[in-house]
Amino acid sequence: AEITDAQPVGRDSGNGQSPFFLAFLVNITGLVGGATIFLLVRGAADRLEERGLRPFQMGMWTVRLLIGLVVALILAAAELWVAFGLLSVEHESSTAQVYLFVALAMWAAMSVTMVLTVAFGPAGIGIAAVLNVILGLVCSGGTTLVGALPPFYQDYANWLSLRYGIDGLRSLLFYDGSLDAASLESGWRDSLWFLGGGGGYEAADLEDAVWMISVYLVGAVLLGYLISLLR
Repeated sequence: AEITDAQPVGRDSGNGQSPFFLAFLVNITGLVGGATIFLLVRGAADRLEERGLRPFQMGMWTVRLLIGLVVALILAAAELWVAFGLLSVEHESSTAQVYLFVALAMWAAMSVTMVLTVAFGPAGIGIAAVLNVILGLVCSGGTTLVGALPPFYQDYANWLSLRYGIDGLRSLLFYDGSLDAASLESGWRDSLWFLGGGGGYEAADLEDAVWMISVYLVGAVLLGYLISLLR
């Protein structure tokens, strides 16, 4: 066989797997961080109720979102400091661009975990672990090409935030991707493939990654407020 490297990678790229490793850390951080924030805020609310004060559910959800944002900004910086500063992981885009994307993906992962815990209680942590982490390892396209997976896993990959995190980081680390590429004209249109436009997994790139992760974030935020309002 004659093999040609379409995009050669350096020695500090994890054999081309650094986007998967970074995105998986983002996903794990989102799961653990979201679960921790949910439990801490609920514990604080219980202590207030013991004093005769009953916090509003919508206020609690707002507090969770703000804490999640701060934690995501801090942990995204820590993750990239280890990756780029200590391990010298190869990256073509600027550190600032990668940081913004990682922080967005981490905040989205935390928000999805938190909205599941708000909806189902502590059981939501297990649901998030199964949907985003366990199935994510199989369907994300990080270790196995999505096109090589069975049909069910290919379909699930289209809905998996981890898969878009990997696609976005792959573009940023290896293809000099720019967050300016997230244009309304193409990224937003392609992210609505499930309404009949676009080709699903084969169309994913940085634009789709930014828009789909943003859809996850906005959807989780709005759903959390809706659940809080109903309660």
